[in-house]
Amino acid sequence: MASRQRSVAHMHLYAVIVMILVGPLSMAQVTIQNPQRLPVSQQQVEMLHHTISRVVAEEFHVRQNRAVGSVILVLGEDRERIIADAATGTFTIYLKRWDAATFAISDMQLTVQRVVSRDRWERMAREVIRRANQITPIPADGLK
Repeated sequence: MASRQRSVAHMHLYAVIVMILVGPLSMAQVTIQNPQRLPVSQQQVEMLHHTISRVVAEEFHVRQNRAVGSVILVLGEDRERIIADAATGTFTIYLKRWDAATFAISDMQLTVQRVVSRDRWERMAREVIRRANQITPIPADGLK
C-alpha cells in the first residue's frame, strides 16, 4: 500500500513539473500555416518562440508574460517579411521555407515590439527626430 501511495505521489510530482515547464510554452503559441507542406518541426518552432520570449523579457527587465504572445508563421511565401498589427494583436512571419535563424530574428523583432509600450515607442521616435534635427546641417540661405 505504501509503495502504491509513493507511486501516486511521484506521478503527481511529475505532473506538476511538466505543467511548470510546459505552462509557459502553452502561452507562447505559434500557429503554422503551411499549405505546401514544407518540412518544419512544430516542436522546434515553439521552443524557439518560448526561448525568444524569455531572452527578450530578461534583456528588457520585464516579466516574461509581457514578452509572450502568439505568432502566425506562414511558410511557402514568395516574399519574406514580418507584420505586426498591434491594434489586433496579430503578429505574422512570412517565410519562403523553414529557416530557424530567419524565424528567430523575425520573432525577436516582433517580441521586442510587443514589449516596448506604445508610449515608449513614441518617446523614442520623438527623440530620434529631435537628435536628427540637431545634426541636420543648416541650409546656406539660413546663415544670412
